[in-house]
Amino acid sequence: MQMATLSGYETIPPSNTTGTGVFFMGPASAYGISYTIILSDIDKVTDVNLKAGWKGENGDIVIKLYNSSEPTDLINGILISSQFNTTDIKNSEFNPVLTDQKNVYVNVITKDYPQGELRGQLHWIYPIYDLFKN
Repeated sequence: MQMATLSGYETIPPSNTTGTGVFFMGPASAYGISYTIILSDIDKVTDVNLKAGWKGENGDIVIKLYNSSEPTDLINGILISSQFNTTDIKNSEFNPVLTDQKNVYVNVITKDYPQGELRGQLHWIYPIYDLFKN
């Protein structure tokens, strides 16, 4: 499973927001990937994307996770919990789910911050029982 902690501090340039969030992603089937985006104290969300880019640099969209023509109201909870298929990934040589790449980030776009209000780099997390296996 992979996750990202989302904040305005990571966006380029940094956003002046009190909003925060977390993103979780993991396998749902042979080709399916499930994900959940949880946000706090943020409104007017229009898009959430997985992008290819190292910390401190902007990158290209790998896959759109959320898109709405109508900005959201204030969110304090789950924005979306859904799935995508690995065949939907736009760059065929880039698969953030199956590799240990650290150049993948989540970008939350709002009406007030069209370049991104929240951002966080993906990293692997492991279930606690994996720590005790021999």
